[in-house]
Amino acid sequence: MRLHVVQPQPATGRPTLSHIDLAGSAAQKLDHAWWHLPHPAAGPRPLRRPAQRARDRLARFLGYLWDAAVHLPDQSLLQQDTRPGRHGITAYPRLDADGVGHHLAVMGRLPPGHVRDLAQVRLVSGMCLFGSRAAQLVLASGRRLPISRLRHEPLTERATGLALEPDLTVYEHDTSLRLACAAASLGVRVPAHTETLHALDVPRTATMLMLLDDAQQGMVPAAVLVRWCQAVTDRHARLRSIAHQRWQAAWAATGSASPLLLVDVDELQAVETVLRRALAADRIPNTPELISAAAGQDRLWQQLVALTRPTTATDLADLSYIASYLRGGAGPTLTLGVETVQEGKILLRARHLRHLLADCPVPPPHLAAVYALGRLWTREAEGALQHNLYTHDVARHAVDADGRNRALAEVCADIYPAAAGRELAVSR
Repeated sequence: MRLHVVQPQPATGRPTLSHIDLAGSAAQKLDHAWWHLPHPAAGPRPLRRPAQRARDRLARFLGYLWDAAVHLPDQSLLQQDTRPGRHGITAYPRLDADGVGHHLAVMGRLPPGHVRDLAQVRLVSGMCLFGSRAAQLVLASGRRLPISRLRHEPLTERATGLALEPDLTVYEHDTSLRLACAAASLGVRVPAHTETLHALDVPRTATMLMLLDDAQQGMVPAAVLVRWCQAVTDRHARLRSIAHQRWQAAWAATGSASPLLLVDVDELQAVETVLRRALAADRIPNTPELISAAAGQDRLWQQLVALTRPTTATDLADLSYIASYLRGGAGPTLTLGVETVQEGKILLRARHLRHLLADCPVPPPHLAAVYALGRLWTREAEGALQHNLYTHDVARHAVDADGRNRALAEVCADIYPAAAGRELAVSR
């Protein structure tokens, strides 16, 4: 297995594409924080115990989920928390399944009893639209600001327009391919007695709401918000369609004779209806009417609104991701998030709120998640590796060691050939 690494080259303007072979019998230090261990006992002493414990935990989890003994390869990727005062280590043991190699971390607890006691395993996978570089506000000064930054900082200058990239980002390609392969390989091995349902959360309404708080303050004109909502609608339809194709292809590559049960998550449909009606009337809706629409959707949303008391459109968007985890089934259910590493907070908040829910017509599910690392990373100028392609969106093409200009979307498809609809090859 190898990591593919894109590195910007400011001097030439042409990013380069290289790779790191994850092989050999010695531990590899990949940068200041990341290590590859060929065996838990092969690395520096502080890394050995976390690597072994993570490998054992993943084996136990998969053994429960698949009702079978699971033997994992010895290799792991590990990340040390290098922030001041922090000493945490996160380990991602390796899993080889259906021609693809993954590095996975598990969060959550196993349900009591046996997987055969469950009526359903519901695998929820989410992917964002656009990326930090692909969706930006144009400000009055002419500057551009990634819309994703509005989740963490106020808009201090009035927007005048949008700058949107029409093509799908490398993040969107990588995430839809990677999670399709991981979800298919995890779900196909659940015993047939237990229904396995795949739920895709490609957030349409939640993405529209990213500009609403600032639109209510007059910092984003209504015309810009209308254009944003239409762009999100178009992007959502495109990514959803591609994700469906990739989930179907990855499922077919497992060789399963059973059909793939695949549904779309749509937690804020009533909120979107209110938003669209207001915009059609040339009006920016206020937050209380959106909250009222959300609470009126069903008993789960009524309780979530009462428990969390959202005050902004962003709060509602965040709550929609949690609601997708808390949907119960017709009987005992395990919700298993199959997600990117950045989505860990969804599970933590869902677990907290699960214990506070009361009198639900359907009991809330048991909750766990598997986080799959990607294999296309970027390297910053000082040498640090970054696996979050949503925020570190550095290029669409890169020059490889042979001097070829490679489309990075094609590199992603080479890493996950099953989901790309290609003949399975040896994991690269």
